[in-house]
Amino acid sequence: MLDAAAFRLYRDGEGTPAHATPEDLADAAVLGPEGGAKRLMHRRLLRAMAAEVLDVHPDAVRFQREPSGLVRVVAPEPLQASIAGRGAWTALALAPHPVGVDVELYPPDRDPPFDLLQQLEQDVILADPDPARLFLRFWTAREAYLKAEGRGLSVMPDQVRAARRDSEVALIEKGRPIAIARIVERDDAVAAIVELPSER
Repeated sequence: MLDAAAFRLYRDGEGTPAHATPEDLADAAVLGPEGGAKRLMHRRLLRAMAAEVLDVHPDAVRFQREPSGLVRVVAPEPLQASIAGRGAWTALALAPHPVGVDVELYPPDRDPPFDLLQQLEQDVILADPDPARLFLRFWTAREAYLKAEGRGLSVMPDQVRAARRDSEVALIEKGRPIAIARIVERDDAVAAIVELPSER
């Protein structure tokens, strides 16, 4: 039984993915060859991770993808899952409560969209010695939170504000703290994981 969130950050070629089941192949096929290949690799890594943390054979793990895109483990026990990929990196999380992850490349492969942030965030980021890295910490924290909430990008990014807290980022909405994101940095990747209580 999984009591707390499990998190993994893999570079392509790392980790030992489980073999693909017919369920995995069907889930990947809806995206076509290119997108499907990436989704299949993510699913195989998630299956292997779930099998490891639940101490079961990978074939015993059953997933369900909701219309929103959210993935859940439905057997051998219900768990929420979150998957994010960027470039050669994949971030995965499993938890018995809402969880979200995001990963971005550092340095960013395009100019950060500072105009999507609140003015206070822009001022803090631009005053930092490494504004691109701080932007990615704030951005991944925000995306991970919105995934955990199940809202995704249906919420404009400037509705949720981020604030620095050492290796964590505090998230604020309508003037009140709503979540803490744990930031994980490795080589050229910046990732975030947000866990939310089951009842909010």
